[in-house]
Amino acid sequence: MKEIRIKFNDGDLDKNQEITIIEQLYDAFRPRIDTLYLADLFSADLLNWVGGRIRADFPCNVMEYVKDATELRDEIDSLKKQLEDMEAREAKTRRAWGEERDVNTAHQARIRQLEEQVARHEADMDRLKNELEASEKAALLLKAKLWDLTTGKDN
Repeated sequence: MKEIRIKFNDGDLDKNQEITIIEQLYDAFRPRIDTLYLADLFSADLLNWVGGRIRADFPCNVMEYVKDATELRDEIDSLKKQLEDMEAREAKTRRAWGEERDVNTAHQARIRQLEEQVARHEADMDRLKNELEASEKAALLLKAKLWDLTTGKDN
């Protein structure tokens, strides 16, 4: 059995002494990585993180850090879900816009068709109007000639 003793005076520890204690714990548990759960806790990552926090004068509350990380992960998951929902709504909207555009295109084509048909009908009406006027003039001339023939004024 390996005994770990950490001694320090009743006064405050300086930063280097605190880092040395963490390093000693790391060194004590590292050889037993396969058999001790605490070896996973006192990992190189923890050693680096705690040492950095101590050097930067930040608190080393690992559970607060884990809690913050968990909350951030939850927020990221929530934002990802919101993004997925928004992308689904956007895709649905784009499909609806595409369908609307297709309907508008069809309506515009039908309007052009009808406008062309109206233009042809108007041209036909103008032609028929001219033919009617010509027929009316011819009929009037024929009536006048008939009158002249029936009254004997054709000489």
